[in-house]
Amino acid sequence: MCLPILLVAACTGSGDPDDTGGVDAAPGIDAVPRTCTVVSDLGQLGARDGTPMASGAAGSRILAVSMTVASDASTRDVVFVQLKGGKGAFAAGDPVPGTYPLTGAELDYNTCGVCVTVIGDLVAGQGPTQFYFQRSGTVTITSTSGSLTGSLSNVEFLELDLASEEVIRDGCETQVGGLSFDEALP
Repeated sequence: MCLPILLVAACTGSGDPDDTGGVDAAPGIDAVPRTCTVVSDLGQLGARDGTPMASGAAGSRILAVSMTVASDASTRDVVFVQLKGGKGAFAAGDPVPGTYPLTGAELDYNTCGVCVTVIGDLVAGQGPTQFYFQRSGTVTITSTSGSLTGSLSNVEFLELDLASEEVIRDGCETQVGGLSFDEALP
């Protein structure tokens, strides 16, 4: 009956050879640094011009605005606000004015009614290099009739895998302190 004694003896000690309290990586293995295409803090962006969009039938209407927030000769970063009728905050029907905290169903790309994304390094004809989705913050919509008018406040974003639409563990992050928009709907 020495088995229990051997197991206890084998499990004693910290298991941390350098007693730093951290997890030690295997020798010679380093994490691959992640290249983030969007700065970690986009800051207070103020009023932005954008491209508005509207589609869908009553009860499942989709309203959106796309705003470039950074660009260079070949790429641009875009904040995209999409309001999806029949989902999340708008489960009962079309998007309506109100203040919407980004919590609950709004934190899932597949169920959000108030959906805010940052598209990193968008290249014409190729699509984005990185895609970020909301983690927290507030969206206020003041008009959905005639124009799409509203603002973002303290919205934080996590990087999503474009194929799986899942958050990338140890992926990139960014945030928008504030941004407002007012675009005539088509």
